[in-house]
Amino acid sequence: VIFHPKGLLDSTNEPRPAIVQQYIPHLDSRIFKVYVLGNETTITQRLSLPLLHTSNNISQVNIEKNWHFGRISKKCVAVSDKCGVMSNEIVSKLLEVSAEMRDVFKLQLFNLDAVVEHKTGRIVIVDVNYFPGYQKCIRDFGPRLLRLIDRMYSSARY
Repeated sequence: VIFHPKGLLDSTNEPRPAIVQQYIPHLDSRIFKVYVLGNETTITQRLSLPLLHTSNNISQVNIEKNWHFGRISKKCVAVSDKCGVMSNEIVSKLLEVSAEMRDVFKLQLFNLDAVVEHKTGRIVIVDVNYFPGYQKCIRDFGPRLLRLIDRMYSSARY
């Protein structure tokens, strides 16, 4: 994580190519993973980057030095002691957003990653993937994919 323009100069030894993405301070250091297969949606969560700074504690952060994090866990969990229970409000909003994306973009197979912004409480979509690795987080992925293919095939008949 780079906090300061000087950090960009210091990152010349970092592996390339690299992706630049804005860091969104988010609640509970968790990320929501929403998997869509046609009309079926599964929402999981996992730990994410820690809350690195807020306006209250920015003075405690060394912004002159880049922060490095190891690989973030890819373990998906519906409910975890570390992540907590997903609120009905968040689940409802994520279902609404994913249905809207499915309909607007005409996608049947995708996932989105979302966080809840620390200061505002708003849901922020931080990534969208077309045909992601469903098998990691959806145990019955095969049968669900076959149901989707069958529905699509049946609706395409003349």
